[in-house]
Amino acid sequence: MQYALEGSKKIVALLEEYFDQPFPYPKLDQIGSPVMPGAMENAGADIYGDGILFVDEGSSTEDKRTFGMVVAHELSHQWFGDVVTPAWWDDIWLNESFANWMGYRIGNEWRPDLDIGVSAIDEAFDAMQIDALGAGRPIHQRITRDADIDGTFDQITYGKGGQVVAMIAAYLGEEKFRDGVRLHMRRYLHGNATTDQFFDSLASAAHDPRVLESLRSFVDQQGMPVVTLKHEGGGLLASQSRYASFGSNLPPAQWIVPVCVRRAAVRSCTLLDGPDGAIEAKGDGVIVPNAGGWGYYRFDMDPADWSALIAAAPTLPEGEALAVTDSLWASFYAGKAKFPQLAALARAMAAHPASNAMLDNGERLRGLQQRGLISDAALPAWRKLIVDIYGPKLAQLGFDPAADAYASDTPDRKKLRGEMVELLVGAGGDPTLRGKLIAAADAYVAGDDKALDWEFTQLALPLYVADKGVPLAKAIADKILANEDPAAREIVFDAIGHSGNPDVARWFLVDFRDPRLPQSVRLRTAKSLLDSPGTRDIAADYLLANPDSFSKAGGGIFSARAGQMFNVLCTSVAADAVDAKLRPQLANDSTLGLDRTVDTIRNCARFKDAKAGEVSAAVMGK
Repeated sequence: MQYALEGSKKIVALLEEYFDQPFPYPKLDQIGSPVMPGAMENAGADIYGDGILFVDEGSSTEDKRTFGMVVAHELSHQWFGDVVTPAWWDDIWLNESFANWMGYRIGNEWRPDLDIGVSAIDEAFDAMQIDALGAGRPIHQRITRDADIDGTFDQITYGKGGQVVAMIAAYLGEEKFRDGVRLHMRRYLHGNATTDQFFDSLASAAHDPRVLESLRSFVDQQGMPVVTLKHEGGGLLASQSRYASFGSNLPPAQWIVPVCVRRAAVRSCTLLDGPDGAIEAKGDGVIVPNAGGWGYYRFDMDPADWSALIAAAPTLPEGEALAVTDSLWASFYAGKAKFPQLAALARAMAAHPASNAMLDNGERLRGLQQRGLISDAALPAWRKLIVDIYGPKLAQLGFDPAADAYASDTPDRKKLRGEMVELLVGAGGDPTLRGKLIAAADAYVAGDDKALDWEFTQLALPLYVADKGVPLAKAIADKILANEDPAAREIVFDAIGHSGNPDVARWFLVDFRDPRLPQSVRLRTAKSLLDSPGTRDIAADYLLANPDSFSKAGGGIFSARAGQMFNVLCTSVAADAVDAKLRPQLANDSTLGLDRTVDTIRNCARFKDAKAGEVSAAVMGK
């Protein structure tokens, strides 16, 4: 608990400085819970799932990053949410969107070496996947019935809302935005406030009403813009339209988009408030749209501009690199960009110094196989592509799974090594790396604590379970449930869920009924079985036949999300089955999560049916 105590002290001090107010309550308890699936802010008493709060310096980089972000998020609510409380559920988006932005911002200040802040951009891109669907909602919506409340606690509120806040803060400038927040806190201290009152506080500090019109255009309507840049005369012309996946037919929409473009060291920003218009792009050199990466929009360009940007990819700041990757892949899934462009970007970005930027394309390449876009004939060439791009990078880093082999490395370098090994073992199918990890896991389970570093445990144990099968899964499940270490419990059941072993999946779903296992962990394990291609069909068939076994797991605001685990499926038949089985379970609940899931499956199936042959041929060089 010492890590949580010291970390909380520092985070509170940073928040006091930002809000320019002392901690507002007479005491603060940070409470760990074995049954809480997330975290909740109560005035003077925040509650966290054990695995979030109880970490230490020896924990994995990802665990420490989660601690920093979530603790900063919940503690920021002590001011923005508790001292100034939303007037009604209509305004809950602002409570959570602001805290999400603050969680990344303050978490990054707390431990810059963990690179927490840039993950906000990744979360925004996850939200964009949902925001591109036909089924959806705006961030700010009227709440008139209890069933609609659950739906507001989703990635649109957290990921999109947090990024829209970040976009406006970046456009206004940190000081003006902070001044608006401080004014808002003073105006409504120990009271309630609406969305419009927060906007008014920003307007009073910023003296720029058009920026607030831009903010409203993003929070009051569903979807996101794609901004297309073209050269015209000696300048740059931007046009906007609603982003849509391949084959989908969405109604048009328009935003007031703060478009920021960078050329060399010169950053130029323009509010694009019509379907098209000239934008500033001062300076010389490669055009980098979405300067900084904080804009909640995607962009597209002419092929020549894309080629120049891809060539410059390794030199881009991390946020911009992530935005480039997301926009090119979005263009691909809209049916525009081609696979050779994706491969070129992956090769270029592999030279980027930041782990997130370096591996983002690799994770997206892996997604092609998970979506069924890589044929059996193309699989060897696809795996060779992965190994050719990332194998030399791991060779430079070195790989030894033993504990403390890389104790002196930076957190980002440790994270990079672990994720690169996972990519090469999973997508690349590297047998040598797989053998090393299984041997290390074998020694670790046998009692050699030094055989396997914590950073590799979550990668090695699934391989070990896959190799040894049900007897090992039974043994480690029983052993870990006999003690009360929540972090170890999560790792063991993640290993079972990600093993990809069909026999293990059948045992866990059908035969395993240990009452010591919390329902939230059971749900998480079932979701992992769905995520793994080797166990996906088994898990889908069982869960659809037994919806009561997972539909309410987790409880509270988290239960409404359970059906979204099926969004990894990718056939029209699966979409029909999910709809038919789950919709009757939601008679008195919001159907938004299910509508999104069905929409996601249909989009995936439509793209796969149209493009799988083309993608596989391109992978094989045909």
